[in-house]
Amino acid sequence: MGKKFEEIVKRVLICEDEPDMASSLRAAVERVGLAADIACDAAQAKQMLEQDDYAAVTIDLTLPSQDGIALIRELRASKKTAALPILVVSANATVVRKELSDETLGVFDWIDKPINQALLEVALKQAAGMVPGEDSTALHGGISQKTPHEAVILDLSLPDGSGAVRDQLGREVARAKRKKVPLSLAMIDIDLFSQISDTYGHSAGERVIQGLLRLLRQRLRQTDLIGRYGGEELAIVLCDTDGETAVTVLDKIRKEFSRLGHWVDGKEFFATFSCGIADISRFDDAAKLGGAADKALYEARNMGQDQVVLAQGSIDACFRYAELSKSATTQ
Repeated sequence: MGKKFEEIVKRVLICEDEPDMASSLRAAVERVGLAADIACDAAQAKQMLEQDDYAAVTIDLTLPSQDGIALIRELRASKKTAALPILVVSANATVVRKELSDETLGVFDWIDKPINQALLEVALKQAAGMVPGEDSTALHGGISQKTPHEAVILDLSLPDGSGAVRDQLGREVARAKRKKVPLSLAMIDIDLFSQISDTYGHSAGERVIQGLLRLLRQRLRQTDLIGRYGGEELAIVLCDTDGETAVTVLDKIRKEFSRLGHWVDGKEFFATFSCGIADISRFDDAAKLGGAADKALYEARNMGQDQVVLAQGSIDACFRYAELSKSATTQ
C-alpha cells in the first residue's frame, strides 16, 4: 500500500544511420524528459517497433536499405503503428513535404537538417503528448497551466439521436453542473467540403478532415474520444471553459487551419471551417446545448462561413454575434 509507483518514461525511436546525428537526436530526446532507442536502418526500426511500444519515431528520409517514405507507408499500413506519431528529420524534409501530402502519410512534423533544436524539442514533446501544440498559452486565453482546458471530442459516428451520444454529452454536462464549472460545446463543419472532394478527390477531402483533427489534437489540451458525424462535421466539448473563452480558442484554431496547406499532385489548396458554440450558462441540459450549438453553426455557415458564432439564447442573438465578430475581424 504506501509504495510509490515508478513513473513510466515514454520512449522515442530514432531511425538514423549517421552516428553523430543519431547521438544529437538522442540528446534532444533526453533533454525533454524522454528516453531514446536508435535504429540504424529501416529493417532494424521495423523490428524494434514490432517488439516494443514507442511514443513517437523520428525518421531520416535517406536510409541505406529503404527510403524513409517507403518505411512510413509500411508503418501506416500496420495496425500497431498506423497512428504512431512520426517526425521526419531529414536534409530535404521541406522539399519532400511539398511534393507529397503529409496528411496522406500522417506525418506529425517535418524538420530540416541542420536541425533547429528548439523546434525539434517542441515537436518531440507535442508528439509524445507531453504538452499541447505551440502557442497553447495564447489559445487558452492565458488561463493557468494548472487548470488546462480538457477537450473531449465526441464519437458521433452512431446514428443521430443515439442514446450513447446523448448519454456521453449528458454525463459531461452533469459533471460540470455538479462541480459548478463552465462547459461549452463546439460544432465544426468544413466549408465547401463537397466542392473540395469533387475538385481534388474523395481521398483529398478525407485528408483535410484528418488535418483538422490533428490540429485540434495539437492545440487543445487533452483529447479523449475522436469522431465525427455527418461526414465532415465534428463536435467538441470544452470542459471548464465558458462560451466566450471557447470562441477565442476555436477562432484562433480557425485562423490557423485556414493557413494550413493541403497538397494533391504537387498542387496546394486551402480549406476553412465554420463553428457554432453554446455553453451551459445559457443552455443548461445536453439537448438544449446540442441544439443551440447546431443552430449557431447553421448561422455561421449562412453568414458567409469561415467564422465562429456563439449562441446567446436565441437565433437572433447568434446572428447579432456573428455580425459583430465579422466586423471585428475586418478592422
